[in-house]
Amino acid sequence: MNPFTISLTSFNKLNSRQKLRIGLCYCTFSVLIFLAFPHNAYGASQGITITPPFKTIEILPDQSRFQFTAILHNQSQEGVNLSITVEDFGSLDDSSGLFFLGAEPHQKWDSHRLAKWITVSPKQLHLNPGDKKEIVAEIINDHNLTPGGHYAALVASIETNRKNADIAINQALSSLLFVNKIGGEEYRLNVQTVEAETEWWGRVEGVEVEVQNSGNTHVVPRGSVELVDPLGNQIAHGVINNQSSIVLPDSSRQLSADLSETGLPLWPGKYTLVLAYRYDGQEEIVKTQQEYISIGLVSIGIIVLGFFAGLGWTIKRFVFRPKISN
Repeated sequence: MNPFTISLTSFNKLNSRQKLRIGLCYCTFSVLIFLAFPHNAYGASQGITITPPFKTIEILPDQSRFQFTAILHNQSQEGVNLSITVEDFGSLDDSSGLFFLGAEPHQKWDSHRLAKWITVSPKQLHLNPGDKKEIVAEIINDHNLTPGGHYAALVASIETNRKNADIAINQALSSLLFVNKIGGEEYRLNVQTVEAETEWWGRVEGVEVEVQNSGNTHVVPRGSVELVDPLGNQIAHGVINNQSSIVLPDSSRQLSADLSETGLPLWPGKYTLVLAYRYDGQEEIVKTQQEYISIGLVSIGIIVLGFFAGLGWTIKRFVFRPKISN
């Protein structure tokens, strides 16, 4: 029987083994078609890359200029035209989201703009398949660039001009710039909240930490968390901000840590969650702690044993009680 020419009526009459065979043939055929006709790899996420994706820069007060480069690489099968611009960006609170400020005034982020102090060359370029080309950017450090953090992105926009395209999609790549001008920068990192994800019997699965940067430049928080039982033994530990996330000034950020168990919450009593944190460049470690009460596994075991002991006694006393003959 040819599985590719079977009708729906005949299919319903087949046994389960024959239906499985046809299904496997159909899946195999679909995969072969997908591999034979791959999707178009045109676009920023498919074939054009920019490196570095982000760059942190420190500028000294007497440093008049700072020059750096970014590399564009066309790994697609088509040539592309690119236009290069510089856009200021800010941060969305409590998340990793960034947004471009545009030309309109922005009360919170105007003092951290950077784009008007950056020149780029070239501003237009063409990349053939396989080409790599360099963008040269320069930051002009004049007296109007205030100390502290300033943020902008090199944006490479792909100019789409395809005759057969039904829908025009604007595609762009960006290289984020985190610039700190020395000579008046202020670092202030505080922990706002610490929330433990606990099980009812005492186990802590993870910790959510909200940090706030009230300084005038960006910071990278570092930290560790440990859980201590009532006897002072460490039973879990974890690391905060493994991804080295950057917190921009006047912003909050939610950070998480998964805890690895080094013991069990055996004993009833007070458990202590200790958070030790700092930011990159800070020598002093700040500690904060949170306490909670847990019944502990030993108490749960005693309660369970007591329950079954009582249940056994009740069954023996009332169910299997010997009959008294008259």
